[in-house]
Formats: sequence, C-alpha cells, structure tokens
Amino acid sequence: MNNISLNHESIRLATGSTYVIIDGLYVGDIKNSIKTSEKSGSIEEIQEVVFSYNAMALGEFVADVAIFDVSRIKKVTYDKSLLAKKNVVSTDTGLLLFINKLAFWDFIERFDYDALVDSNVSLINELFWQSLIKGYEITDFALIIPAISESGISLGGSGIYEIS
Repeated sequence: MNNISLNHESIRLATGSTYVIIDGLYVGDIKNSIKTSEKSGSIEEIQEVVFSYNAMALGEFVADVAIFDVSRIKKVTYDKSLLAKKNVVSTDTGLLLFINKLAFWDFIERFDYDALVDSNVSLINELFWQSLIKGYEITDFALIIPAISESGISLGGSGIYEIS
C-alpha cells in the first residue's frame, strides 16, 4: 500500500501526529522561495513568506484516527473557511498531500510535482511516489487525487476544503 487515494479510498495516518496539507502544485513555490538556511521555519512563517497572497495554501491537521476517511474533506465557502483556519486548505489541482510535520522539509526538498504527474499508464507516476516515501512509515505521507464520483464525496478539484 502506498497510501494513495485515487477513488475516495481511506488513507492511513498516525493518530496524534500533525500533518501539513498542501496542493502538490504549491510545493515548488516553497522550494523556490525558501533558502536552505531558512528550512526550519514554522508553517506560519512559510504561509507569510511564500503564500502571502493565499491565506489557506497550507493547512494543518492533527490525526484523530488511524484510518482517515477522505469523505471528511468537504468543499466550503470562503466565509466558512475563515472560521476553521487550521483545518482548511485551498487547492488549484485538487491533488492534496498529507505530510507528517516531522518529515516536512525532507519531503519538500525531494518532491517534484512534474515527476509525480508524469505517467503514461496511471494518474500519477507511482514509481516516483514510492521513491519519495521509501524509508519512512506508511503513515508519514498520503496522497489524495480528486476523482469524480456519484458517492456524495465532495473532493474534486480546485477550491477551499475543510477537514473535519
């Protein structure tokens, strides 16, 4: 199991761990804006320096279950998102990464959005994903790819999402 949700499958998280939630496309902005010497900054600092134009580019979530049902991710209006600050994230692509905060900088350094989505046989390059998560616990990273379905799950592309 690679901890990937392609069709609204649940993902595995470490209960009690804090995860940074970010659109995979935005990771390049962090890599291009933060110098190596600054890679100890808090999520709030990254938000201010890199994403001053988007107050919800990064979300934080403390896992309260080991098996996380992605139906807990719901599209919300901008006004509602202002009430839930930490459990809210905006996305352009809908491709959401859950990154254990303890492994955040290493993952950011090695992640490449273009390499992840470059595949002729699947929605993502699974070999690249496997190389990213190798040597870590399966619960350290998760990838959610938007899927259009009639299941009532509202994750599906750009917008603002709340994790309940």
